[in-house]
Amino acid sequence: MSPDDPELLEYLLLFHELPGQYISGEEAIEIRKKFWSMILVTVQLWISWDAIETDRSPDLSQGLISIRNKLIEGEMKKMNSFKGFLLVALILAGISGCGDASETKEENSAVVGDPVGKEAKNIMIGEDTFPLHDLKGVQNFKDQFTFAFDPTVHPEIAYYKSGETVTIDFGGTEFDHIAILDVLLDSEGKQLYTDKEIKEVPYTHEDNHYQFKLEKHFASALDSNPKKSKTVYRGFRINAYKDDQEHPFGFVIKTDSY
Repeated sequence: MSPDDPELLEYLLLFHELPGQYISGEEAIEIRKKFWSMILVTVQLWISWDAIETDRSPDLSQGLISIRNKLIEGEMKKMNSFKGFLLVALILAGISGCGDASETKEENSAVVGDPVGKEAKNIMIGEDTFPLHDLKGVQNFKDQFTFAFDPTVHPEIAYYKSGETVTIDFGGTEFDHIAILDVLLDSEGKQLYTDKEIKEVPYTHEDNHYQFKLEKHFASALDSNPKKSKTVYRGFRINAYKDDQEHPFGFVIKTDSY
């Protein structure tokens, strides 16, 4: 068989006809088998090299050398391409996995961090509607209503007459039950008296709306200042419970003191 024999060339260079990219796992196994098969052929050629020289067949010798060198060079390029492809595939898979994990983590964090939903939660008094303030994370209860005295948050604290109906709207979030606490505040928004003077407010509940009547606070008569103000600041804390977890909200208004 001469070096230019088409069958020999086709057999020795078969690996070069295989695709170098986007191969499946089964194709990779086949490539590996054929690669080692070509290595064995090359080894056999090297072993028979002495015999070739002994036979003094320079044409056949040069042809086999050329085929061997092309084979080795081609296989190395193919293997490097294959390794490069695998490396890129692993990197892309890792990036994709990290992205999915990050998205899953963010989704889970959203669920855990805000189990009551993102719908607007408002207070309605008369014709006015304003949002409830989230009190979650407030450690000092005596200062929990100072947010309303920050002009960047609330330019002005509204006044409402006694007897007005207050409606709490939690949007699409349904709580198991709530508790409403009425706290007298000083002019800076801090709790005015002790916890004994905190009043729990009765309410009615219908269609995820909670209502109560705005009545005078009994402790407003305790002011020792001879020049009593006709109005008082009142902070209302709403402890809403869902799945045995407390979700506190609050709002501040001014009302009649007596």
